[in-house]
Amino acid sequence: MKKKKPARSKSEREHDHFFRGVFSVKEMAVAHLRDSLPADLVADLQMEALVLLSESYVDGDLKSNFSDVVWQCPLRLGGAVKITFLFEHKSDLPKQHISIQLLQYVLGIWKKDLANGSEMSFVVPVVVYHGQRKWSGRSLWEEFPGLPEPYRRFLPEMAYILTDLNRVPDELIKTKNDLGALRSVYLAFKYAYDEVLLEQNFRDIIIFVSRSGNVRLDTLLTEMVFSYVQQRLQMMPEELENMIENLPDDSKSIAMSTYDKIIAKGIEKGIEKGIEKGIELKTREFVIKLIHSTDWNDARIALVAGVEEGLVREIRQQLQQMS
Repeated sequence: MKKKKPARSKSEREHDHFFRGVFSVKEMAVAHLRDSLPADLVADLQMEALVLLSESYVDGDLKSNFSDVVWQCPLRLGGAVKITFLFEHKSDLPKQHISIQLLQYVLGIWKKDLANGSEMSFVVPVVVYHGQRKWSGRSLWEEFPGLPEPYRRFLPEMAYILTDLNRVPDELIKTKNDLGALRSVYLAFKYAYDEVLLEQNFRDIIIFVSRSGNVRLDTLLTEMVFSYVQQRLQMMPEELENMIENLPDDSKSIAMSTYDKIIAKGIEKGIEKGIEKGIELKTREFVIKLIHSTDWNDARIALVAGVEEGLVREIRQQLQQMS
């Protein structure tokens, strides 16, 4: 019997959702391509004609490893190239060798091209990585120690563009004014597993994302970035509100509006707030603080805290017995 694959965690789904949202925005895709691709490749691409392809090419085993956003960009001299973004959204390295995963991915694109009677697409994989372990740059050839060099030509080594945010200095990200809102995305991803650093850099993250001068774009990206950051921070609502209050006026207005939308959506749909890691003690502390600091009923507290209403009722009864 085939072993059932473990379900992806809530944290992985949050990373995946954030990545897809951000890099489906043309301005963000262009900024990342200009920042990550070699200059000679950028010069060949007609960036203004970048087109997002809605079809996903990831299936099977790759679904647990990559979130695919696929853009098609014509060359200035004619033809077209599909720039493919692959995001390693786990806190660990890929279980398979990266060349094997990328090859499966590219083969999926080529198979669909052939099935549709289309010309084969030229694919450039662009990998964004922010896991906690050091990225392995081993070549596929290194998996076959002892083989004579002439045999190397039979291996399908996959070249790819890597952005390993753990190796990009903070100050370099912050001083890249040409990146615009992408600075916020880089910092948010980089500190996704370190709540202290994420809180310390909260101001820069929100300021960078809300200063393009394009109100529509600023609002859209701020909503995505702020939503992702607040999911990573285990904070009481008033603590987050205080951080927003300390932002410059132009950033504060967008951030507060976004915060209000998140709170409303969280209450409406029962989205968990403040308990990303699901630690039982923190959950109880969070519920207790909500009971003491609000006049909300058990159902509303349960929705905001992401717990069963029965647990809130039980904690409230315990507090009443102690008083």
